[in-house]
Amino acid sequence: SEQVICGAPPSRSTVEEEEDAVEPVAGKTSSAAALDDFVISKAVVPQESASTLLGLMPLRNHRSTAPTPTSQIAMPTVLVVTVQEDGDIFLHTVSGDRVHVFASGHKQAISQLALSPMQDEYVVATADVAGVMRVHRLLVRPRRNPQEQRRRVTNPEEEKVSTHLGSPSNITAQFHLATRIPLGNSSDGRRAQLTAFVMTANQGVKYFLLGDSVGWISVLTRNGTLHERLRVSSGAVTRINAHLGNVVYVAGNQWGMLDLEKGTARAYNCYKYPGTGVLDAVTDTAQQTRIIAADLEGTIWVFSMRDKRDCKVEHRFPSSATRAPLSLASVRGFVLVMERARSFTGKAEVTVLNMTHVGKSWDDPARDTSPVSWKRSSRPVRDWAVHRRYQEGDLLVTLSEDGMEIEIYELLMQVYQPPPADILGNFKLPVFAAAMVLVMGYQFVKQKGPYEGQDEAQG
Repeated sequence: SEQVICGAPPSRSTVEEEEDAVEPVAGKTSSAAALDDFVISKAVVPQESASTLLGLMPLRNHRSTAPTPTSQIAMPTVLVVTVQEDGDIFLHTVSGDRVHVFASGHKQAISQLALSPMQDEYVVATADVAGVMRVHRLLVRPRRNPQEQRRRVTNPEEEKVSTHLGSPSNITAQFHLATRIPLGNSSDGRRAQLTAFVMTANQGVKYFLLGDSVGWISVLTRNGTLHERLRVSSGAVTRINAHLGNVVYVAGNQWGMLDLEKGTARAYNCYKYPGTGVLDAVTDTAQQTRIIAADLEGTIWVFSMRDKRDCKVEHRFPSSATRAPLSLASVRGFVLVMERARSFTGKAEVTVLNMTHVGKSWDDPARDTSPVSWKRSSRPVRDWAVHRRYQEGDLLVTLSEDGMEIEIYELLMQVYQPPPADILGNFKLPVFAAAMVLVMGYQFVKQKGPYEGQDEAQG
C-alpha cells in the first residue's frame, strides 16, 4: 500500500489555515514528522481465496507479575477473523500467523459477521443472505507438548524441534446454535436483507442485534431467543455501534439510540444541526455522552447528549478534511475516518482527527493547530476494523477490495495530557512565608506563654 506523508499531530503543527480549507502537508509542520511515527504496518497476510468480511476479537491478557519461563511463549491477545467466500472462517494473529480454520456451515453466502467484544467468552456469529444466523464458540488454551513427544525429545538420534516454532495457542471451534432471523418484505414485495450485525452486553446480559433493509432491528438473547423487534425507520439500517451499553444506530439517514433494558428506540434531531441527515455515527470511547457523526457530505460533527434525552452540536470539524462516502471508528482521543474509495483518485484514505479540539472555545490557543493528525492512502478497501488496547498501540486492519490481502497496522497515538495548573501561582512564596511565621509564633506562645514575662516582673 502507498504511504502519503500528511499532517503531524497537533503538538507539532503550526497555525491552521482557514477553518474550511484544511490541507495538511509535511511542509506545514514546525518539526519533521514521518507517517511511521504514528502508524506502522505489522503484517501483510495474503489470502488463498477471496475474503468478504473481517473483524478483531480481543482475548484475555495472560500477562502476570510472576516471571515467565523461557520455554513459555506469550499468548496472543487479539485474533483477526476473516470470512471466505466459500464459508470458511480463518483466524490469524496480529503478526500474520494462521492459527485455526473452521467451516461456518452456511448453505448461502455470508453477509454479516459479529464478534464478541467481551473477554469472558469468545463467540463468532455469522449471518447469511437467507437470514440464518450461526454461532460458534472458540476455546483458546496454551499449547503444551504431549508426554510422548517429550520422551522422544530425549532421543539424541532424533531431530529436535523448538517449542517456539508454530502457534503458542491451541484453538478449537465448537458449534453453539443456529436460528433464523425474522425478516419482513419491502414495499415492492421483495424479501428484506440483513444490513447490520453486532454483539453487545447490557447489565451482564448478552444480545445479538441485527438490522435489515426495511428498518427493523431484531434483538436476540445469547441462546438465540427473539427478545425484541423494533421498527426504527422506513429505510435500511446501515450501521449499529455498541460500546459499554450505548447502542447507536443509523437508519434512513437518521441516527438514534436503543434502550435494551426498556426495549425502546429513539431518533434524535440535535439542536443547531443544519444537516439533512447522518451517514454514520459512533460513540466517543473517551466520553460516553458524546456521539461522533458524519453528515451526507462527509463532514464530521460531535453531538453532546444529556441523559439520553436531548442533544446539541458541540463541535464541527473542517468540511474539507473528509468526504463521503465514509465510515467512522473511535479510539481514545481520536476519531478514524475511512474513505474506502475516493471518487477522484480511486484510492482508500484513512484520516485521523484529534478530539482534543472538541469543547474548546474559538479563542483557545489549542484550536490554532490543525485537527488532522495524519492521513494515509492505500488501495481501495472492502472492509476494515479497529480494536482499542490498554497500554498498547491500537490496531487497524484493512481488507483489500479484491479480498486477497489483509494488512495489519499498529497505531502509535497518545493523547496529550496538560500538566495540572498551579493554583497559588506567584503568591506561593508569600503564602509559605506567612505560614512559617504563624507556625513559629504558635510554637513560641505554646512553650513560653503570653503572661509568663508579666508574672516575673510582679514578683
